Amino acid sequence: MKVKEKEIQDKIDKVYSSDLSKACILPELTTFIQKKYCFTNKQISLKENIIIKNNNRHNEITEELAKDILSNSLYKPESILKGNPEKENYHNFITRIGEDKNTIVLLDVDETKDYYEIVNYHIIDDDGFFWKKKKDKKIRNKKS
Repeated sequence: MKVKEKEIQDKIDKVYSSDLSKACILPELTTFIQKKYCFTNKQISLKENIIIKNNNRHNEITEELAKDILSNSLYKPESILKGNPEKENYHNFITRIGEDKNTIVLLDVDETKDYYEIVNYHIIDDDGFFWKKKKDKKIRNKKS
């Protein structure tokens, strides 16, 4: 197993061994993602209020599915997109997991905080993904 693949698997294993029914700290993003996007080596916080909010908005997400979503999106993202024009630190981490099915995690990568913080996580369809891509493009074009 290559070093990059081992690093990803080790982080995913830690997610699956975590208890996502309460606040927890997840591993930092992979070295590759940190370098590519100039993120720092910070662990990721999943706060209890986010878990409760997510359970209320997306009650179809079991703890096992939450682990799938967080693992795929954070450690094997296919797209990392800007998430909110008013909140520059918000990034959507998205990975396709099936036909018309993508995992998404909105992560606050605020460098002034001790941890990166998960804002929400769920499943989106392809229309949702394309909408997120258009939003990312608008945000990036405003900066230019």
